[in-house]
Amino acid sequence: MNYHLLFEALRTRRIRIAVTGASGGFARSLLAQCRAIPAIDIVALCDLNTDGARALLSALRYRDQDNCVCAAEQDVRRCQQDGELAIISDYRLLLALEFDMVVRPPASPR
Repeated sequence: MNYHLLFEALRTRRIRIAVTGASGGFARSLLAQCRAIPAIDIVALCDLNTDGARALLSALRYRDQDNCVCAAEQDVRRCQQDGELAIISDYRLLLALEFDMVVRPPASPR
């Protein structure tokens, strides 16, 4: 598959993504790879462990001043308006964001 041609149409489009289960290994690889795709913006990380999500961003060398932990809708809106990545523990706060898709880790095999 020719990924260059596949992503050619995204040259001017931005895809805004919210990631759930964001302090685990799946999010680590997704966030590392998304940095190499200019058309993708991670707008939110949702995880009960907001400290773990923030630590993951730090480990991947995302700038601390480019993200904020949000506890209320107005915090989420302000964060997005300022162009920052919102870190939230309550999935319902995703409703206050503008994004194109939610990405979640694959289900564990039973």
